[in-house]
Amino acid sequence: MPDRKRLPRSFRAVEGDWRRVDIHLHTPASADWAEPNTTYLEWLQKAESRGLDIIAITDHNTVEGVARLRAEIERLAWLEANDRLRSQERRELDEYRRLGDKILVLPGFEFTATFGFHILAIFPPETPLRKLELLLLRLGVPMERITDGSTEVGPTTDVLTAYRLIREAGGLVIAAHANSTHGVALQGMSFGGQTRIAFTQDSNLHALEVNDLESTSRRATARFFDGSKPEYPRRMHCIQGSDAHRLSRDPKDKNRLGVGERVTEMLLPEVSFEALRALLEGSDFTRTRPYRPPAEAPFDHVEAAREQGPNIVQAFHESLSREGGRLHKILCDVVAFANTRGGTVYVGVSAARKTPPKGIENPEATITLLRKEIERNVAPPIESTVDVLQSQGVPVIRIGVPDGADKPYVMNQTRIYIRQEGETNEAVRDEIVQLVLASRQAAAAEAAGAAAGAAGPGQPAASAAEAGAAALPGEAVSAPTPVETLAEAQPAGDGLPAPAIGVEIVAMEERKGSRHFTIRDLRNGNTIQNVTLHSARKLWSYAINQYLTSPVDPARVQWDDDLGVVQVARRAKRLRYDLAMRLPDGRIRVFYGVTADGMSGPWARFLQAEDRNGGSTHAAVVTPVIDEYEAEEEGEPMVTTFAPEDATYIETLPEYTEAEAPEPASVPEPVATQPEPEPEAAPKRRAARTRSKKAQPAADAAAEEPALPAEALEALAAPQPAEPKPVEPADDAPVADAPKPRVRRSRAAAKPAVEAAQPDGADASAPTGDAPAAEEKPKRRTRTRKVEPAPAGPQSAVSEAAQPDGADAGAPAGDASAAKDAAAEEKPKRRTRTRKTEAAPAEPAA
Repeated sequence: MPDRKRLPRSFRAVEGDWRRVDIHLHTPASADWAEPNTTYLEWLQKAESRGLDIIAITDHNTVEGVARLRAEIERLAWLEANDRLRSQERRELDEYRRLGDKILVLPGFEFTATFGFHILAIFPPETPLRKLELLLLRLGVPMERITDGSTEVGPTTDVLTAYRLIREAGGLVIAAHANSTHGVALQGMSFGGQTRIAFTQDSNLHALEVNDLESTSRRATARFFDGSKPEYPRRMHCIQGSDAHRLSRDPKDKNRLGVGERVTEMLLPEVSFEALRALLEGSDFTRTRPYRPPAEAPFDHVEAAREQGPNIVQAFHESLSREGGRLHKILCDVVAFANTRGGTVYVGVSAARKTPPKGIENPEATITLLRKEIERNVAPPIESTVDVLQSQGVPVIRIGVPDGADKPYVMNQTRIYIRQEGETNEAVRDEIVQLVLASRQAAAAEAAGAAAGAAGPGQPAASAAEAGAAALPGEAVSAPTPVETLAEAQPAGDGLPAPAIGVEIVAMEERKGSRHFTIRDLRNGNTIQNVTLHSARKLWSYAINQYLTSPVDPARVQWDDDLGVVQVARRAKRLRYDLAMRLPDGRIRVFYGVTADGMSGPWARFLQAEDRNGGSTHAAVVTPVIDEYEAEEEGEPMVTTFAPEDATYIETLPEYTEAEAPEPASVPEPVATQPEPEPEAAPKRRAARTRSKKAQPAADAAAEEPALPAEALEALAAPQPAEPKPVEPADDAPVADAPKPRVRRSRAAAKPAVEAAQPDGADASAPTGDAPAAEEKPKRRTRTRKVEPAPAGPQSAVSEAAQPDGADAGAPAGDASAAKDAAAEEKPKRRTRTRKTEAAPAEPAA
């Protein structure tokens, strides 16, 4: 087994221990402290009894609590230095020193910004009080109220400025109770949108403090800010704190917690402010977890990820065997994450939560294998991390992929993949162009910044174009301007933004009988041209089918001002919304397949009850939901499969050809019809899932037709005897048709015969026979049970005696040419599953 210490740094697990951290604690210096007679020594002793390793003093808009604690310790130390300590004071000083060696106490405060948003500021333990007080003054806290400890201190600075000033002063910036009252996530407020994005995605913000860290809800805060939302691409560290205003929980109100009653565990190499800051500035989100008592199972990050399922930032693979291309799939996901936003790949566990984790038998050897495969197959090199997590007692490999800085990344020098929602797809031409343009743009901007920094005083900095030309020799690079798009800019609808997830059909044109679409993918903002129905991905295919088969009628849209909902359908256990926007010039933009994650701001009014957040105050527009579960089960589901032979993802779409696609016109209302009653004797059976076959060439269809024996053909050509007088059968005598001849021939066997039948110089690929026969599709085959024919009566004997030698006993006698045509056109009937019934014995004819 390879030595763990020899692995590269980026492939090693983090060394350290799990530490209990509570960095949102108030003291008697806060005006709303519930137990005013509490001493600071009792406050520290309570923190020790809860097993805390790191705590922070965060009183409201003041550092008076820090000042009182330091002043008390300094007073006792001065008395000791002057030999004036009494026995009680000696015990207190010794206790302070013991607790100080055991618990790291960090100074800080809870600042109230404009509009009442609360922000935690945490600093190193040696930070001077004067520096903290000066920072409070810069943040707008009045001098006369700097020791009040009140939540309301008058007008102060805004949230983003507070973030910047606190970080510049060397502090940690944490949004206090972000998902609750006074939180920057704007829960329960009527405005949001861009404000929420700015407050929660700012680069100066280190973490979000939340009170639902253990929630498994799809609307949990940590899940919302996991980087999977297009408008919130930065994944945020989410922690929890007690926000204690008393030593112990209030028995009358369970929400009023005491010291250390809601704690975050952090995997730290040491107990220090530097280690804490490095964790919150890093990208390893498994090093924080909610604390649970020893009697309970520890928090499982893998299970928490499985709760969310595959999305744009995480994927799951149960194994990495080379058989079936599973290892290749993992590498494709690595490339896709690097080309998109980064992400995490879990190996050894399935995305299905009902399936227990399989685990990896030899984690160390697996890490070495993955490292070699990533280095060998992914270009340019990417700094990924590979480590091991425990889930339900088994080891699971985790691959952390950063957002690549040198896009596009390529698999095996030929394949470029991107990530869209929970899918990895091979990039099409326009997406590759966007990746290249973005990479060139970033290189030009970086070169311009380096040139500006290298220019000395009094010397003009090199232009961006010159810097870009120096960075990319031999290529002309324009100045750093926004990346050009391949289609026109999105038309504005009175300033209303489009949803963040979904697809919009921009244009359609027909070339040589085939429709080509230009679509705008709202998930990444790319505009893709030359998309056909058969080359479209899942969401693209859905949008094109809806555009062709169900054109939007403005009279049927549920409008709310200039926004509306066309329909809401449940697909793959999630609600998908088709939305509409009315432009000032009367045109209508339609967005297909939008999910709740992409409906923020004014679009949130259309969210149904199961997708709505409990704190939202918008009045929902109630829309009937179309449940498509049965349609997906009984119809042709769209699935993504993997083809090992060409190492690419292939999407299988329903059988729907361009010729069959209707023109975009109004669709009449469906007429409800009563289904025909089924026989009571036949039990209900679930329809078997069948997949229609593609149309075969006429030569293959002809090869499948049954061939008549030579004797039968000669008998048909010979003169037919006079038709005998038919005998009337009895009323209750069953008549059984003779079985029709059936010949099965493979395509390989039929191909030489067809080629031999072609005349010299004829096109072998041209269909044979009449045109209608060439377009006819073979019928679908299903399994049947054989039904025993009834015994033949006297009528059957008479009929058989009347047939000429070599003729088909089941064919009616008549004109020879008519019989020949009927035999030539005859095809085997489709077999269906039937219940075997016993035929009644035939009685002699009267």
